[in-house]
Amino acid sequence: MNRSRLFGRVRSHIGLSESTRLELAYLPPVDIGGIKPNLFAIGIGRPFSIAEHWQLDARGYFQFGSLEGDITCGEDEAAAGDDLERNPFMCEAPSNDELGQKIYGAELTAGYISDGKFRPYAGLAFNYLDLDFRVDARYACLIDTTEQFTDGGTISVTAGANYIATEKWRITGEVFYTWLSVVRPPSTTSGNDGLLNFRVLVSYRIR
Repeated sequence: MNRSRLFGRVRSHIGLSESTRLELAYLPPVDIGGIKPNLFAIGIGRPFSIAEHWQLDARGYFQFGSLEGDITCGEDEAAAGDDLERNPFMCEAPSNDELGQKIYGAELTAGYISDGKFRPYAGLAFNYLDLDFRVDARYACLIDTTEQFTDGGTISVTAGANYIATEKWRITGEVFYTWLSVVRPPSTTSGNDGLLNFRVLVSYRIR
């Protein structure tokens, strides 16, 4: 499913009070390498002062939606026809699969607050994933409509820095990593297939 090294989404923070904020995010259904996402996210958070120059930010969030595309049988595989090296599962056409997801999470982030333009931080989060995968593929003279369901928890860590460009403009760079336990046949024990990515956020404060 990792068809692109780069994608973006629209995100907004709305102040509910002097300390509490509402977060809204959306990844629109734009085709990215044969995968079309449609994901929404909502969160709520607030900061706590824990020392003179240190702040702890607590937030909870919920992401839901789906990804659609040729996950089981890619377009390139189907186009390869009888070439077993390029089409080992004998895909007859690009599949039309759907991955549905519900993700619940909570995160704590500690940051250093100063009068300078750079403000580093680090965070720890726990996520609970409720996923379903619905196959719609034709390969090897078969029509596959398998449905798979899974759920479980993951832990992720982040580290980054905010650059306060002006009173209203802010640029954030962040490294994200999560451990993902995966079992691949014929093995009966799980191994780590972690996800590492780098995020950039450019934000503008309206008020």
